Formats: sequence, C-alpha cells, structure tokens
Amino acid sequence: MPAKRSLLSIWVQAARPKTLVAGVAPVVIGLVMASTMAPLVWISAVLTLLTSVGIQVGANFVNDFADWRRGADQPDRVGPQRVMQAGLLSPGAMMTGICLVFGSVLAAGTYLFLLSGPFVLAVGITGVLLGFLYSVGPSPLAYNGLSDLMVLLYFGVLAVAGTWYVQVGQVVMHVLLAGAAPGLLSTAILAVNNIRDRDQDQRAGRRTLVIRYGLGFGRWEYTLCCVVAAFVPVLLWLLGYAPPWILLASAGLVPSAGLIKEVWTLSGPALNNTLAKTAGLLVLYSGLFCLGWLL
Repeated sequence: MPAKRSLLSIWVQAARPKTLVAGVAPVVIGLVMASTMAPLVWISAVLTLLTSVGIQVGANFVNDFADWRRGADQPDRVGPQRVMQAGLLSPGAMMTGICLVFGSVLAAGTYLFLLSGPFVLAVGITGVLLGFLYSVGPSPLAYNGLSDLMVLLYFGVLAVAGTWYVQVGQVVMHVLLAGAAPGLLSTAILAVNNIRDRDQDQRAGRRTLVIRYGLGFGRWEYTLCCVVAAFVPVLLWLLGYAPPWILLASAGLVPSAGLIKEVWTLSGPALNNTLAKTAGLLVLYSGLFCLGWLL
C-alpha cells in the first residue's frame, strides 16, 4: 500500500517545480542588468519574481484542471503524473488554488503598477489572461500551436524587459535582445515536451507545432532555439552593450550539442532526461550571463 501523501507535497507536484526555472531565470537576468544602472528596489524585485513564478504556477494549475476535464491526461502518459488525473486533488480544491495564485499575482501586479505605471500592468494582466488561455477557451494555446510564441515572449523578452522597467523606468533595445535567449531556451524545453508527448497529444486533439508540421520541425525548432540563444551574448558584445565576459553565457551552451543529438535520436520517455537537462541548461546560461554582465 503506497504511503499517504502530504497535502503540501501534492500541491508542490501540481506546481511542477522543475519547470519554474523558466519563470525565475528571466527575472534574475533583468534584475542583474538593472542593478548596474541603479540600486535595486528590493520589494519590487521580490514582487516581480513572485509575479512571474505565480503566473507560471497558475498556468500549470489551469492546465492540470483543463486537461483532466477534457480527458487529455490518460494513465499511459509518458510525462510526469498529473494530480487531477491521479485523483490527488478535487476539482474544487484545484479551482481554489487557481484563484488564490492568480489573486496573489494581481495583488502584486497592482503594487507594481502603482509604482511603475501601465506597461507593467499590461504585461501582468495579459500574463494572467494567457495563463488561462493556454489551456481553456475555444482554442487553447496549448492545443493550437501558439504556446511556443507565448513562451518566447512571456518567459523571455517581456519578462526581462518588464523586470528592467520596474527598476529603471524605461525599456531599451539591448534589454529586449537579452530577453530573447531565456525565452528561446524555455521554448526549447517546450519543444522537447511536445516531441515526447506527440502521440498522446494527437489522441487528445492537440495541434502543437510538432503535430502540425512533424517531428522534424520540432527537432529543428529545438536546435535553432539553442543555437540562436548562444549567439545572443555574442551580439550584445559586438554591439558594445556588454563586456567580453558575457561570452561565458555562450560557452555555457556548448553542452546543448549533446542535447540536440538526443532530441534527434530519442523519443518517448527517453526524452524525460533531455527535458530536465534542458532546464538545467537554462539555469547554467542564466548564471553565466549574470556573471558575465557584472564582470
């Protein structure tokens, strides 16, 4: 008989903690970049981080609930267990969790809006809205192939730019450029997920880019995301926005060559480890980018 799970461990599982690096990394990059312009306002920095992670957790909760309701998550799924499909949380409990998380995000976002203005409010509100639209509505983003673009923008370009804006009060081109790399690496994480889940997603009626255009497209998407991300620090240096130490971030993506090979040769559950290592690559890139920016 399996050991009884604590309620906290179930909620942690529902939040999908291994994926949350996608919400943390761009905010940290934005804060480090802003710190070289002026001293950080720490309450705003913490609230920005909580808002970014909160949007992702809320989107994960909505996705778990919506896929359970559609019957998209089946016992033979190759990815991690989903709490609703496993019967670990009731629908009412999950709805309460969704409301609490997104309510907290809106409260934090309101403070940031009062401090920084309408740009931050627009990013926050659309982030919450897309957290729902990712899985619900007549044409959910996770089902129509637009989720890749959403991840690139909201876990990359807009997350870095929004974080910078809260601290500095303006948006500049090199910050938008810097945001592209974490967005591309987060999109690579999504691409691995979609390649791994292709057969199950097709049965569930999803129309991810991998299903629309084939496995080859998904593999090329992953490859280009990693390669282009590696060139972002190079471009920042060549344009004179960053010191040469920023190239450490590009060097940190050298291991992606092995991951690209795995994406082109493995399938199904064998890609679970590739997905985890891609998330680790995002952590490594972000740490080296921050170090290179400060040196």
